[in-house]
Amino acid sequence: MSACPKCGSPLAGGETECPACGVILAKARPTSARVTPVAVPLPAPPPAAETVYGGPEPADAPGAVAAAISPQTLEALTRLRPWLRFMAGYGFVVSALMACAAFVSLFAAFSKPQLLTVTIAYGLYSAIGFSVIGPLHRASDAILQISALGPRAAVEAFAVEQGAFWRRIGLVTAISLGLALLLLALAGLLFGVLRASGGLR
Repeated sequence: MSACPKCGSPLAGGETECPACGVILAKARPTSARVTPVAVPLPAPPPAAETVYGGPEPADAPGAVAAAISPQTLEALTRLRPWLRFMAGYGFVVSALMACAAFVSLFAAFSKPQLLTVTIAYGLYSAIGFSVIGPLHRASDAILQISALGPRAAVEAFAVEQGAFWRRIGLVTAISLGLALLLLALAGLLFGVLRASGGLR
């Protein structure tokens, strides 16, 4: 038999209110002790994904499994390297010849000033050639160092150098097109002036 928590009157059990004082027993009874939350250990993170070449991917790398480099990609890069070497060597030889021609025509320009334009053209061609060859040569070296740097680092270096190569090619092409359009405009303007002045009939 229990007692009323307020007035102490005996209770038979099952009452909702105390028959002596009328207090609602559910409210008058002390609340149960606060339940202390228990920390539940989280499951351990899954092991880092393995690349197809062995060695774990970085755990924080987004899409680590999708970013794995396939053997087909490395094989394609390996087949590409001889052509990169050939183009880099060819570009170096041509640029070196243009540089030599620029020096020769520069000395000749002292006696024939009209050769100065040829000297400038050869010099510009040589400078552009050497600036474009650099990234191409380094891209070829990145493929060669796949085993030393690791597939991901080597492919990243290759992509960076290829980006530099094509940016320079695009810049040279844009400047060449701009100069060609400018020369056409100047030629058209000169033709119009000569025709208006009666120089052309």
